[in-house]
Amino acid sequence: MVAAWKVILSAGVMGILVGILSGLPYLQYLNICCVWIIAGGALSAYLLKKSGKIGLVDGTFAGAFTGVISLAVSAALNLSLLWFHIELPYGTIWQLVGVKPIGLGEPIIVVAFSIVFMTYMFLAIILGACGGVIGTITK
Repeated sequence: MVAAWKVILSAGVMGILVGILSGLPYLQYLNICCVWIIAGGALSAYLLKKSGKIGLVDGTFAGAFTGVISLAVSAALNLSLLWFHIELPYGTIWQLVGVKPIGLGEPIIVVAFSIVFMTYMFLAIILGACGGVIGTITK
């Protein structure tokens, strides 16, 4: 069993890095099949393994927590781009969706964002945990 602060520290470092890479407009195209979340979970378990012997549960938890943090950072970056109407490579988000920007209070936008966020949260936890297992069992 590893100390909780070590798990949180390794997951936090990798989660912030993966979240920034996944949230920036031009770099998010390189995230094919959520490979950055898997790699972030594996690297989080690797960082944890450098501090001592870890179990499979520790690596899995570190990877899952990396996925959660990366999703939160990526969502914060994307929402800030949406809020400030920053021009994205494919046009503004409003041009992409095809609606006029009235504000974030539009019910359909809030519902759609919530559904997408919960789906991504599920995937980030599962894929991050898989990365954590990979990082734990590799030498």
